[in-house]
Amino acid sequence: MKMRKQFIGRKLKTFFLSLLCLTILCIVVFYQILWQYRTEVFRLDSSASCNIPLIDPHSKAAKMLIEINGKFDGAPVCIGAEVRFEISYQRSSIVRKKSNSSFWNEVNCCYTVFRQGHDKKILNGVECYPISTKYTKVPVEYTNLDIKCKNKESQKIVYRDQLPIFRINPEIEAEVDNISSRISAERMSVLILGLDSVSHQNFVRYMPKSYQFLIQQLSAIEFYGFSKVGSGTIANVMAMLSGCTVLNPLDPPFVVNDHCELLWTHFANKGFRTVHFEDSGFNEFSLYPSIRKERPGIGTHYNLSEFMNGVREIDETEMGSTFEDGYGCFDNQFIMDVFVDPIIEVAKQFAKNFYLNYVWIGKPGHAVMSNTKYMDDPIHRIMTELKQLKLLNNTILFIISDHGPWHGAYLSTDAGALERLMPTLFVVFPDWFKSKYSQAFGNMKLNTKRLTTQYDLHETWMDLMDFSRLTNSALSKRVPRENDHQLGQSLFVPVPLDRTCEMANIPSEYCMCWLRTSISNPESNVEVQTATAYALIHLNSEIQQFPMCSALKLIKINMASRLSSRFQDMKNKASETELFEVTFTTSPADAEFQVTVSFQPRIKIIGQVLRTNVYKGQSDCIATWKNATYVKTMCLCVDA
Repeated sequence: MKMRKQFIGRKLKTFFLSLLCLTILCIVVFYQILWQYRTEVFRLDSSASCNIPLIDPHSKAAKMLIEINGKFDGAPVCIGAEVRFEISYQRSSIVRKKSNSSFWNEVNCCYTVFRQGHDKKILNGVECYPISTKYTKVPVEYTNLDIKCKNKESQKIVYRDQLPIFRINPEIEAEVDNISSRISAERMSVLILGLDSVSHQNFVRYMPKSYQFLIQQLSAIEFYGFSKVGSGTIANVMAMLSGCTVLNPLDPPFVVNDHCELLWTHFANKGFRTVHFEDSGFNEFSLYPSIRKERPGIGTHYNLSEFMNGVREIDETEMGSTFEDGYGCFDNQFIMDVFVDPIIEVAKQFAKNFYLNYVWIGKPGHAVMSNTKYMDDPIHRIMTELKQLKLLNNTILFIISDHGPWHGAYLSTDAGALERLMPTLFVVFPDWFKSKYSQAFGNMKLNTKRLTTQYDLHETWMDLMDFSRLTNSALSKRVPRENDHQLGQSLFVPVPLDRTCEMANIPSEYCMCWLRTSISNPESNVEVQTATAYALIHLNSEIQQFPMCSALKLIKINMASRLSSRFQDMKNKASETELFEVTFTTSPADAEFQVTVSFQPRIKIIGQVLRTNVYKGQSDCIATWKNATYVKTMCLCVDA
């Protein structure tokens, strides 16, 4: 018996030693991969003032690190769910899918109509109209439908969905036609598809069908040096929509200077139909209502945000679920799938007119990098159908983003840190435009490997209201910056080769031009230690006004890089020529932060301290506090 116990003991000891060795080996391999990709960044043109970083989106190491994050958070809960209804625009009807399914024998289905009242509250109709055949006609005045199916025996709701219908408004059309009839300038329709938190590299990495279609079938212009200009969505989107800087990017309602007008206001004044689809609906952080609170009366002619606001309220008040939980799902549907048909319908309805359709998809890619892949099929389908219907012959297509990824192990690499600064930008022109406006097209292609910004994109969109500014003779007389208010320049004009981040109005902490040198042992580097300690003091000073938030304590310094400029002529002697970027982990809850610090002439934090891992739910104790948006990223509730 004693020998048997000794034998078992040796076996257990061997097993645990083997397990320990395997764990250590995995950790070593992981950090070897991490270290390998820290330095796997190349540069496009050493002769330019800003040598644009070139990152391989298909690196095995990068994909491994991203998938670790993706598997942790999981796919949107609706992926793979069966969707039982769709809209037929040709028949103006609700269509029952798989009409021979036994499901229809077990349920009674009907739909109500919801709308938004003057007080912004959603009003759901009382009468539920039956859906009893394959095609159910929907009256032309109905746009937002809430579908319910109850089991015939139990009378419990077993299926529910909401569907939008895009409808033409005759009064709006008469108003726009009146303006358009007085304008003779040559122009085209503009379709802007915005994808939140999708870097150029992540688009290529996880949306291969769309990327190949863009390059091979649509001959899209692909930008490599397109830079964000602010921290989060609001700052970057407002740069594109207004060409201005948001004065208070952390706390809604968001404010811009009086001379700043939103893009659709300019286009509406030039006789364009303006359309806005946004998957966030009307919440405090969505762009559209936040601006309207400060400056009422500006908006688009057609807006799908009312539908999304209804979806949010129905889900949260009647279904007991939270819209955000699905990372882009509501009920059985993935949000991108819901938007596809209305986007195509807008293009079809306005095929003989001019329109600006600004679409913003904020949910799928925001929290999980690898979930970008679920947007591939919907975007590919939109482009495929528009091409087949020849609707791109009179439309310029932009695919854009606000910034790169926010969360994940990948950001603890030099490549990941850079990718966060480099949003997506693709542009598709009809062939006839390329030949008729050859210099404008050629200039834009020239700019693809130069430092460009979201301010530049705004100025480019402004040019599309009147093509007389894009003729070869007109371009020969233009200069990059045409007035004192402009923060950017049109991409139809050559970007100077000596352009720096300072010249482009990109803050130092968001500049991709810095030469990055990884610090191999950051925890023993005095400057890194000082920068981390200073950042921690800053965080706790912000938190201390909220007693329900825990004080933060340093666990470890994850990585650090020295950022240096090759050029001493930074156009301003006060400009920083060396910065330190540090990522560190704190307790409680293993909160990860990234800070950029300058020691010139004294220590200071450049920009904001960024939270780099998911913090949803950790700051709920201050969720309703006003002016606490910045603190919400760093607050770990005592009782969380």
